[in-house]
Amino acid sequence: HVVLNVRRPPFDDARVRRALASFFDRDAIVQVFRGAARPAAAHAKHGAPYYPLVAPHPFDPAAARRELRLAGFDAEAGTALRVVLLMPQGSEPLRRI
Repeated sequence: HVVLNVRRPPFDDARVRRALASFFDRDAIVQVFRGAARPAAAHAKHGAPYYPLVAPHPFDPAAARRELRLAGFDAEAGTALRVVLLMPQGSEPLRRI
């Protein structure tokens, strides 16, 4: 799962959050775990009454770039969004992701 501090810029902007959600290829990540995982739409347990009845964001880097441009981030214009991802280590699936 990915956790963002939505109280701080740039993650307080829904356009940035939507863009980042579209940059993750959930299907490819699921394949790494060979059926032991499934794409999520929320940070909650699948099947729980509070789990949202929405599909996960599709993997769409082009749409993500458009969304980031609308939010004021455009690498070609010199205003790229820089994000640091912290990731656990130690297993082959995590290394491949």
